[in-house]
Amino acid sequence: MRTKFFYLCLFCIGFFSFANNAVAATITVDDNTIVIEGNQQQKKPLLAQPIELLGPSSSRDFYYNLNEDVPSNNQKVTFQIQHSELLIAPSSFTVKVDDIAIKTVPLKADSLKQTVTVNLPKEALLKGSHKITASFYGIIKEGICVPPGNAGNWLRIEILSSISAFSEESDAWSLNSYPAAFLGYEGYATTVIVPKQTSEATLNSAYQLAAFLSEHGDTDVQIEREDAINKIRGPIIIVGAKKEFSTSLLKRC
Repeated sequence: MRTKFFYLCLFCIGFFSFANNAVAATITVDDNTIVIEGNQQQKKPLLAQPIELLGPSSSRDFYYNLNEDVPSNNQKVTFQIQHSELLIAPSSFTVKVDDIAIKTVPLKADSLKQTVTVNLPKEALLKGSHKITASFYGIIKEGICVPPGNAGNWLRIEILSSISAFSEESDAWSLNSYPAAFLGYEGYATTVIVPKQTSEATLNSAYQLAAFLSEHGDTDVQIEREDAINKIRGPIIIVGAKKEFSTSLLKRC
């Protein structure tokens, strides 16, 4: 059986995975050109898989270490959260940095998904180890019956949660960041590129990968043939055996 493999374009992911201010990079080999739009401000995944917190109260700590003081440059931590529709006031989600509460947001039934962004204070950018704590306080109305095995008062921290990548971590992207670094974000969809004349096995692999990433992200994954692309917005993944590709750009990727 012919061996197939994934070309995971980490240079694209490392520099363009999470976007706030769009910039464009161009990859050119011979006469083939692809423009990849992304962002110059790097972020890194905060977690490798979703985390569920159960009420009435629970929390999770995240740690990072700085080898030297980092100048303040809008570094932040962002939590993508979703919670039970059964929560009532005063249910809340709180973010602490080094045990100091920075932001608390109420959790209401009319806003089940939220993005909670916290700017890291200058004390959290000093050399040494630091801790970020995500705390959940969940209350449901008395007398509500929930199905067996369903706690009713839960909150989930989604995989798209992120933290700014500090200068010494700029080259830290690796396959350990999968799948978070390969998910679409903020209007930038992930694109899976397959050969122009692809085998059925390669195409099936691309469909399976796209379905998995679409299920875990907020945007659908696009599948494109190598000869049909000249501009991409967001992360890219190239799927196929090297000898399947016909364009010099993809052969040398």
